Amino acid sequence: MRKCLVTETETLLQLSGVKRISSVYFGGGTPSLAEPLTISSVLETTARICHLPIDAEVTLEANPTSAETDNLR
Repeated sequence: MRKCLVTETETLLQLSGVKRISSVYFGGGTPSLAEPLTISSVLETTARICHLPIDAEVTLEANPTSAETDNLR
């Protein structure tokens, strides 16, 4: 799944021609259940392809009953 998400991120960013992203939203399907490495891989891919400022807003939709504090860190 991680590899597919990274490939899709690369493809969509390259096709879109976007040069700067100030906000990333992970939503739908409870992305908080994803491994932290998956989320960080998508963010790292985004930063590699276009400018993702250190203070960019990153939002992760979560179901409070299934979100583990250690994973959210």
